[in-house]
Amino acid sequence: MFKSINKEISLRNAGLLSFGLILFAYFPLLNDRIYFVDDITRSIKGYFGWTELGRPLTEWLAMLMTINSGILADITPLPQLLSIFVLSCTVLILIRNAFSRVSIAAVLISTTAVINPLVLGNMLYRLDSLSMVFSIMFSVLAWEKFNNGKIALTLTLLVGCLCFYQPAIAIFPLLVVYTYLKKITHKEGMSGYILKSLFVAIISCLVYFICVVKLTIKSTESRGAINSLGNGLIQHTLTGIKNSTEIAFNSYGKIGSIILLCVSFIFILCYLKTLTTSVWNKHIPQKNLRILLLLLSPLAILICTIGVNLVLSNGYYPLRVLFPIAFIIFLMLSLPSDENIILHNIASALAACLLFVAISTSYATASSLYQQQRYDSYILFSLSQYLVSSSENKNVYIFGATEHSLSSKTAMKAFPVINYVKNNYYDMTLSQALTNNGVKNVHFSSKSRAISTDLAKKACIGEANKVYSTPQYSIYSDGDDLLIYLGNSNCK
Repeated sequence: MFKSINKEISLRNAGLLSFGLILFAYFPLLNDRIYFVDDITRSIKGYFGWTELGRPLTEWLAMLMTINSGILADITPLPQLLSIFVLSCTVLILIRNAFSRVSIAAVLISTTAVINPLVLGNMLYRLDSLSMVFSIMFSVLAWEKFNNGKIALTLTLLVGCLCFYQPAIAIFPLLVVYTYLKKITHKEGMSGYILKSLFVAIISCLVYFICVVKLTIKSTESRGAINSLGNGLIQHTLTGIKNSTEIAFNSYGKIGSIILLCVSFIFILCYLKTLTTSVWNKHIPQKNLRILLLLLSPLAILICTIGVNLVLSNGYYPLRVLFPIAFIIFLMLSLPSDENIILHNIASALAACLLFVAISTSYATASSLYQQQRYDSYILFSLSQYLVSSSENKNVYIFGATEHSLSSKTAMKAFPVINYVKNNYYDMTLSQALTNNGVKNVHFSSKSRAISTDLAKKACIGEANKVYSTPQYSIYSDGDDLLIYLGNSNCK
């Protein structure tokens, strides 16, 4: 079996194989047509809204995809189909830069960077998955161009990466560390390579901050608040590493976590071998600096698990910002595969196992979200029917979120990643869906959330009148206001 997967193939066949694997992995997202979080409001209202989040290229790409109509139309599944193609191109870039021979084994190891539960969190977005995977490809391509000495193009690609989706910037330093660990024992000048890459990354972030962030992100956008470099930075970093790694392991489930531990073990063995070789080799130029950088490499890898949360004050850890961790998995598989044929075969087998786990997770997640969407559709229909006939022009507010469907609860036990991609109706999404169904005076804003919270407190202490109730929600009346209290565990 290992002879067949180690047999050299053409880059074209490697591309076709990776495309087929990625298409198979994310096929249920194309087939089930799931509306995920922001997709609901964007498809109803047709607004863009990415530029004010510091993602102007995402907005321009969306405008191009909708023929520059000025309205964001739902053209699913075209963005996700194109995303699969872009991810396949990303795999090819990894293969031609990380492996001396193109083989099925190289495809399997490289594809772990794009087929995994973390990137699944990005592929779920039917309207901006394409911009997210473009940011991944730009960061990987920047690494390739940096290795070729094209500094200006590297800077341009990194700024472009940030303008598509900021978290992808963490991929670049990860791949630089990968190159350093791979070549340190047999190539001179690698210390300068690290320092130059750090300079390029900092300059690209400064250009992005001055030319994009300052001009687009509103001061009221809490997600863009920058963390101060004070005494709490170490604690902030440690908390971020803990949160990121915990979510990453949980997203793979129990079996996947065991496989990841095996991957980590063989990587640590290779790292210790490289470190030992460098320490005992008396003829290495700039030996002390090389060893220092080697010792700092694991820390750099861990910091990259945090990504942009390192500089953000509020520590935002949804699954969609953690995909750079997938490239750590690629790094930990690719480096041992270069050591010897035994480790190469072990790495290939572990990669195949991780891909199987990731594909199973993708199908289970899509099925769970589809069942939840059906369950929530019943609640939407029931609410719309009641409110259209009896709201009497009252102000409608929403509190809480819908319960998980029974099938979703079952799936979560086997696939914990579903806990991180919840798609239940809550105030923002349900308000838009109700408005779309003809319900009037449905309010959603930061001010409305404060009113909803006050109404919920009144409902819990008996000051609001319960006018309608089902196992899925209750409706309370307080003067000119109606409160939809979602869930069957009110006031707990």
